[in-house]
Amino acid sequence: MEPRDVAPRPHAASFPPSSPGAAHACSTGVRDASDACALESFVGTVFRSFPVAFFQAAIVYYGAAVFLHYVVPFFMRRNLASVQKGRREENQVRREALASLGPLFVKSVIWSVVDWLVVVRKSQQGSHEGGGFASWVTVHDGEMGGIASLVGTVVLLDVLHDTWFYWTHRLLHMKVLYRRVHSMHHESRVPTAFTGYSFHVLEAIIVFFNEILVCFFLPIHTRVHRYYHMYTTVIHCGGHAGYEIAPYVPSLQGLCSLLLTKGKVNGYLTTVEHHDLHHQMNTVHFGLYFQIWDRLMGTGVRHR
Repeated sequence: MEPRDVAPRPHAASFPPSSPGAAHACSTGVRDASDACALESFVGTVFRSFPVAFFQAAIVYYGAAVFLHYVVPFFMRRNLASVQKGRREENQVRREALASLGPLFVKSVIWSVVDWLVVVRKSQQGSHEGGGFASWVTVHDGEMGGIASLVGTVVLLDVLHDTWFYWTHRLLHMKVLYRRVHSMHHESRVPTAFTGYSFHVLEAIIVFFNEILVCFFLPIHTRVHRYYHMYTTVIHCGGHAGYEIAPYVPSLQGLCSLLLTKGKVNGYLTTVEHHDLHHQMNTVHFGLYFQIWDRLMGTGVRHR
């Protein structure tokens, strides 16, 4: 008896099944099988990753805010120099803490999507097919790399993040977006550490979207990605603390500033005072880490 010709089934290894339904879709010969697998994999991975991501983001954010707003001033009140003018609103901290939940939700979803991108990349590596969406993904969970690789990755992330923040921040100050979105953040004329993520959910999507973009052109380990963006969360809290922290921020920039200027604030680093001036004047100091873009674009002013 001659063997029958069997039509090849669609290859579905690019998206491993996350449920019995997905497994069935991946094993059938229907035309949309791979699309069903992709959807099931995406939803399943995001739902599994989100609780851990939200817990991590919330612990880091609220932990840093409490430490910077309550603990540091309590133990170092004689040594802290305030950079602020004016008084904070009654119940401001409560308002900001609650308003930060939305952006933390968005950040956690983005981190969960990054976890899914790692699954997509691994699935392609385990298949015999190349090209397609997975071939563009550069985030991975393979070898971490050496110290030089790690430092280089962090420096690139700093430059990319600072550039993204500056220009999206300028975008958010356009009349329509400012009135409907960014003005929520500027309700805090005299910021606190809890002001860091006290902004509109749409702003959160715009500001945090670069955390997905870097997964497509910068080879980065998933742990480095997560830890780095936890660190940027602390930076957002510190930038609104109300007292000067630079150059003692635990960062490569801060270390270089300490070594080169012997503890004096480097004029190319964004300080708490810079961002406090931004909340007061609204048209200056849009940078996050550096003052380079502010200097190039004429949006910086000298310290008071």
